[in-house]
Amino acid sequence: MKKSAISQFTADRILNDEISLYGVLTDEVTVLDGEMELLQSIASCIAIDYGLNPDDDYEKVLDILRDEIAADFE
Repeated sequence: MKKSAISQFTADRILNDEISLYGVLTDEVTVLDGEMELLQSIASCIAIDYGLNPDDDYEKVLDILRDEIAADFE
């Protein structure tokens, strides 16, 4: 993921556990315009790249996505 993919504000909130990444992906948590869709797209790509089932392996997908966000913003 590129640093500009999501805002620093949203990344900080995810990494500091102020908001749930699952909540962002399921539209239970409001983020800036376009970020939910972008993160959903990245999560789908992660599932494909790692051969994961998005429904059965969603926790692993979320872990990888969080790791990618951390690598870009920490």
